[in-house]
Amino acid sequence: MGRASSGCRSLRNPDSDYHDLYKAIREHAAVCDFCASAFHVEDAVDDSGLTTLAEYDGHPSIRDLVDDDYEIITF
Repeated sequence: MGRASSGCRSLRNPDSDYHDLYKAIREHAAVCDFCASAFHVEDAVDDSGLTTLAEYDGHPSIRDLVDDDYEIITF
């Protein structure tokens, strides 16, 4: 989730334009543990109930995600 991890708090706000999307995907979403720490949003991530991933030096393992049939999209 990278820098996007800092948006976790605002996505939970019902007034957010993206709140409905957040609700629709939150069971399938996860946050990079390293990024949550780097952007000082660990508490917001914990409060959100989102899973953190830290298999590779605090980051999600891209290999594990691909092995689990996730499609990796980068911007």
